Amino acid sequence: MIEEAKRIVTDTAELIYSNAVLNAPTAMIDGGNLKNSIEIDYRDGGLTAVISVGADYAVKRTPSLLVITG
Repeated sequence: MIEEAKRIVTDTAELIYSNAVLNAPTAMIDGGNLKNSIEIDYRDGGLTAVISVGADYAVKRTPSLLVITG
């Protein structure tokens, strides 16, 4: 059950990350800084994933998206 939850968290985080990178401006606009600043941080042994954008001009900080299954 825990391994399935980890897989769902990973799959969902990768989907969100991929869409964020895909929709970030191209390197021609900002040298790729925004796209390159998007990261995934897995926590709690893989039960939590936080997608963050490090570029200071990207987005205002919002609470982390938590994916809860079950």
